[in-house]
Amino acid sequence: MKKAGRFFLALLGGLIGAGIGTLIYQLIRLIVTTFTTSPFIRIAFITVPAIILFILFFLKYESIIQTFRTNSDSIVSRLRKLSVRTLIFAVAGLLIALSIAFLLSRLFDFISVSALRGGLNAVLYIVLGYIGISIAVSKQDELARFFRMAPRADKEAKDSLPPLPVKILDTSVIIDGRVFDIVNTGFLEGEIMVPGFVLRELQTIADCPDTLKRAKGRRGLELINQFKDAHHLTVSDEDFSETDAVDDKLILLAKKLGGTVVTNDFNLNQVARLQNVPILNLNDLSNAVKPALIAGEQFDLQLIKEGTEQRQGVGYLADGTMVVVENASDRIGQMIRVEVTSMLQTAAGKMIFAKPVE
Repeated sequence: MKKAGRFFLALLGGLIGAGIGTLIYQLIRLIVTTFTTSPFIRIAFITVPAIILFILFFLKYESIIQTFRTNSDSIVSRLRKLSVRTLIFAVAGLLIALSIAFLLSRLFDFISVSALRGGLNAVLYIVLGYIGISIAVSKQDELARFFRMAPRADKEAKDSLPPLPVKILDTSVIIDGRVFDIVNTGFLEGEIMVPGFVLRELQTIADCPDTLKRAKGRRGLELINQFKDAHHLTVSDEDFSETDAVDDKLILLAKKLGGTVVTNDFNLNQVARLQNVPILNLNDLSNAVKPALIAGEQFDLQLIKEGTEQRQGVGYLADGTMVVVENASDRIGQMIRVEVTSMLQTAAGKMIFAKPVE
């Protein structure tokens, strides 16, 4: 299949070269009336560029195909982001522009050189088609109101809001898994994107000889597959060869797309903020939704271990918040009643200090 594709692409290049050669020959004859009409000269004008482009397309097959795939993927990605109304107006503008181009193309009938006439017609169709699409898309709101298709005032205000930035997931937040539950509840809106270099890092972790890391990597890949089946998850092929660090690539991708990085990595959070890249830290969200306790409030707590200071006991709330109880080291393993004395907010989360209720 690859050999056949290479041959047909080279054949296409040869046909393009023959067309160019024919056009050049006819233009020269049109300008220089005394130019020779020898059939050998005409064949040379046609075959030389045809052979050159045939060989060029044959040798550059890989790069041409790769460029075509990259551009086609980019076009498809942009089309997916367009609304149905925008697509309708774009198609309508294109059809009207092509109709106008058809009428104007009659003006070129007086040109006797068929290749020149065809080239001018092609340019006319392409230019007017582009103008028609551009005008229809840029003026779609005015056109919709003109044809009584405009939404009501409240909906117009809603449509005028800027689109939601794409949410770019990093490796740590995928392995954590909570982000998918947040999306399912509707609290995280917009397009969800997983970069290809993050997937490669997950695959590397999943193949790691360390049992714990391997389990984390496989869990991350499994969560992505489950989420992709239920929601629209975009996988970006964008990469940045100037750096090998995944965190740096995430920041560069967020800057390029105007997106937001979703993470629970403290270091990435700090670096992104220094570079003015929007970031959502799930640890910050988790701390924000934890139940607030005030000084004097009482609750039951099971002490798990001793604290770092003398006579301290340590227990944990259901959400994982650490509670340090003074003068309770002799009651490790017991469920006791404690009273909140103060709270400390740290980068890792909240820490509650309490004392036993006598």
